[in-house]
Amino acid sequence: VEAIGRHYDWLSEHRDLDGDGLIWIVQPDESGLDASPQFDAIWKGHADSLPRFVELVRRNRERAYDLRRIPADGGPVCCEVMTNVFYALALMALGRPSLTSAIIERCYDERAGLFRPVAVPEPKTEPTVTWAALSPLALPDLPEAIGRRLVEEHLFDPERFWLPIPPPSVPATDPSFSRRESRFGIRRYWRGPTWINAAWLLWLGLVRLGYDEQAEVFAGRLAGAVAAAGLREYYDPYDGAGMGATDFAWSSLIIEILDPDTRAAASYLPR
Repeated sequence: VEAIGRHYDWLSEHRDLDGDGLIWIVQPDESGLDASPQFDAIWKGHADSLPRFVELVRRNRERAYDLRRIPADGGPVCCEVMTNVFYALALMALGRPSLTSAIIERCYDERAGLFRPVAVPEPKTEPTVTWAALSPLALPDLPEAIGRRLVEEHLFDPERFWLPIPPPSVPATDPSFSRRESRFGIRRYWRGPTWINAAWLLWLGLVRLGYDEQAEVFAGRLAGAVAAAGLREYYDPYDGAGMGATDFAWSSLIIEILDPDTRAAASYLPR
């Protein structure tokens, strides 16, 4: 635990741009969301899996991945929502103060009722909404009113997120949405298919807010896909076909969704 704590100490010291406690990424793959279309407006032609991505990596390496040197030289850097949700949950598990209020202040769009990434420099076009906009549902101290807006105005929309195998990583109505596993032989992750680890974060919110019936439907649809295709990296959000890697450990979270351990909440609930 002490070594894990030092890891988070490093993030706090080196990746908090302006002292509000939130961390920033210097290239899209640091989030784990790789080619998510939310990054297209921020990194443009240097986005993950595009030909100029290697230029971004080289440029950042020359600047030692330094959060202050990179924006000083033109950036961009990004305060990404899901990254900070996982970071906040980890800090809670370590017994450290909650970052939920900082995430709300920095990233919550009250007009739209969802969360958005913030970038420096500010992109000329608004980043695409993705499932990450709903990921704060996993925060145990997220105000109920905000959580219910995320669920009722967005997650339960059958045209956008509440698909046969929810939630797609991009709303099905967005032009960037794709069911393809690859394009021109290149996999561009997080541009449509459903991931079980993403579903787990949203399921936490459904359960916490008392949407028991919908949470059961949610779990059943995901379980059906996993039962049919096995533990795959991600799944087609319409027919549940398995996609990407096989025997993928993240997808074993379906067990927690189907048979939750009541003790697990102690790992992230405020003490």
